[in-house]
Amino acid sequence: MTPSNLEAALPPAYPLHDKASDPLLSNFSFMGDTLDSVNDPIKWSNSELVSWLCAFENGKHKMFVKTFEESQLDGKDICFLPYTSFCAIVPTTSTRTQELYDDLRTVRKNAEVEKEILLLYLKKQQENTDGGETLNRSFPALLSVPSLNSSLFLGVFVLIVFFSLTSYRSEVETFLDVEIGVVVKYGSIPLISAIFTYVHIWLALYMTFFPLEFIGCCQIKGTNVGFPLGWQGIIPFKAEKMARLAVRLMTEQLIDVKEEVGACEAKRVEGREASKIRLSS
Repeated sequence: MTPSNLEAALPPAYPLHDKASDPLLSNFSFMGDTLDSVNDPIKWSNSELVSWLCAFENGKHKMFVKTFEESQLDGKDICFLPYTSFCAIVPTTSTRTQELYDDLRTVRKNAEVEKEILLLYLKKQQENTDGGETLNRSFPALLSVPSLNSSLFLGVFVLIVFFSLTSYRSEVETFLDVEIGVVVKYGSIPLISAIFTYVHIWLALYMTFFPLEFIGCCQIKGTNVGFPLGWQGIIPFKAEKMARLAVRLMTEQLIDVKEEVGACEAKRVEGREASKIRLSS
């Protein structure tokens, strides 16, 4: 299945203005489930463009709202305007106009990158399905078949304990100078503790990652717990929040998106000019 067929097969997504007006989504296009869910400025209507101007970086570009409302330009018009034409439409200081122009280009490029990543992901998913492969999302079982060496060790240990409590009981008591009941009493403490610890740690890890979707009844709003009974894994429940936080940290504190996009543009122009020189020579 080609990327174009994948795009055509995808179901419709939620309205773009929901994402454009969300302050958490104003700096970066977060990964959605479909290509249509990508917050691409080229698809914005005039009202969605105005909503983005009001929401981006706490209303950084609010001063341009009236201009765009009067011009009735949409995202498609803005994305393909050269800078000189953009300045003619937005009459203000060159610095603020340049910032708005750069921010729109950055959001547009983020959307293109997101589309490429999503297409690769969907293509890989389709290849796995066609090839009969499935993602292994199973959690290690609580009990599993032990290896041969482990089985032999366990068998020998059980035999030693059995004969110590039956045929060689008196010899063991004489050797240890204590009754066998006392040995069993104190010897069972680490054994029972180990079994209990193993089971409850396995259960804690399982409930951290699984189930991926809520299972049970009457889920309490805003939690992963149901009443009287229900549960969703902690990580799956908080996956969206964690992803948003990670992207915000990367784009606001670790990486300068404008600088990275500018570097990519410079390399692309250099490559284009080099190709022209080779062709002319």
